[in-house]
Amino acid sequence: MSKQEREEIIAIIMLRKNYAEEMLRNMSDEELVKTLDEL
Repeated sequence: MSKQEREEIIAIIMLRKNYAEEMLRNMSDEELVKTLDEL
């Protein structure tokens, strides 16, 4: 894996992580509890 490929993969993971955090922050209490139950 080249250095550039590695950087691209890290960037994608960071974007997805930020998206997931944003989604969780915008959930209501009920939605959060439901999500926990599904884990």
